[in-house]
Amino acid sequence: MKEIKLLITARDPATADAIRPLLGSLLADSRFQAEIVAENPAFKLLRFDAEKENIPISLFQQCLGQEELITRCSELMLAKKPDAVLTGISGPDVGIDEGILSVLGEYSVSSYSIQSYWGDINETLSGRPNTLFVIDDYAATITRQRCQAEVVITGALKYADYEKIDTLSMRQQFADTVVRKLDEKLLGFFGQPLSEIQGYSDSIDMLARVTKELAIKCRIVYRPHPKETQKSRRETLSLFHARGMEVIVDENEDGFPALCGVDIVISAFSTCGYDAIYLNRWSRLPLNTTLFLSFDQQLSHWYEEYSKLSRVPMANEGLVTNVSRGIDLGNAIHRGLDSQYQKKVWKKIKKELSHSKQSVKIIFDKIYQDQVIT
Repeated sequence: MKEIKLLITARDPATADAIRPLLGSLLADSRFQAEIVAENPAFKLLRFDAEKENIPISLFQQCLGQEELITRCSELMLAKKPDAVLTGISGPDVGIDEGILSVLGEYSVSSYSIQSYWGDINETLSGRPNTLFVIDDYAATITRQRCQAEVVITGALKYADYEKIDTLSMRQQFADTVVRKLDEKLLGFFGQPLSEIQGYSDSIDMLARVTKELAIKCRIVYRPHPKETQKSRRETLSLFHARGMEVIVDENEDGFPALCGVDIVISAFSTCGYDAIYLNRWSRLPLNTTLFLSFDQQLSHWYEEYSKLSRVPMANEGLVTNVSRGIDLGNAIHRGLDSQYQKKVWKKIKKELSHSKQSVKIIFDKIYQDQVIT
């Protein structure tokens, strides 16, 4: 049997989450000799799991500019000499994934990328993969409109192992950690590295103001994005504090307790919202609902330009709530916290979301078959 030398690269947290379910299968799959080269924050997130599975992993230091990135990625390819490369997709800037794809024209190496968000392609540099692994039919349609790569539907790879998570224990663990008060609601705000967009700050301010005006007993749980700067984190906190909101800052390396523990997951359009949906998919009881803030025109325009999507995925299916008008925010939060509504959405999620257990097999079979054929 031919052994394929596979180089896996990663930078963003979403890529780390998508790669993690591959690791156990890689060790047991004699078709591959795999190695991971990851940039932070993905390196920090993957290191323990990779070492546990005896998969070599090394740190790729952040580059100062695109010229240095291209040079070092060329050197990496010469050093590793892989038969195939599997990358993530970084954003909104670039990293090792984009650098590697942009130097592959010099080598006869098949390239594959895992797409963690519907239609996501980083167009900053020239490189594109030969094959893109995508979530579903909607992602495939959008992706084919944006590039010429082969598109393979795998399901949501990062959620392949979610059924193993004890969501209710996680929820209790979080309640104990924050010393949850009687009859209190925990509103989770999941940050993103978007502080340079005024509409992002304006959206947080409106969320803080509307939440303060609600006739409910609540605290904000703010979970910063790993790529948010300290300055950005301070700005977010000050916006909540200025409106008189009590805030719990959750910087636990493991995000699952917070995602299971809050009563509503709120963000501009973070993938954490979809993480919460899949946690509900495997939970024995409803955990929460997901709400996206799309009422600020500047922020919405940025999202559409960046994602090339005209709508937030899953909103039309009723699995998430997309607040497109600020005037509707208070009602959307009230509804999202209502236990009967949460149960209704939970049942819909269980009915409509498929299992991702075949995702790993689809990816490895595709990579191997391509190498054998060539």
